[in-house]
Amino acid sequence: MSSLRGDVKALLSQYNEAYLRIHGETILEEAITFARNRLTSVISDLKPPLSMAVSLALETSLCRRMRSCCQENTSPSTKRTQHEMMPY
Repeated sequence: MSSLRGDVKALLSQYNEAYLRIHGETILEEAITFARNRLTSVISDLKPPLSMAVSLALETSLCRRMRSCCQENTSPSTKRTQHEMMPY
């Protein structure tokens, strides 16, 4: 985890991926806590669009946004891609 401290994009990816955990996977729960704390501490130093991506992730994880987006928009023409939801 020490290698993630300086790489915000990797940390953001790790944060989002950890939300795919199964209940009781403590290592992933610890990863979420670590990443959330680190992202919160560096967000004020980031520039758009990365700052926006971090802010969105801290508000609602990517996998939850994707699930919500896919449930709301069942038409293939209105679904947003993962790239569109991660603006960095």
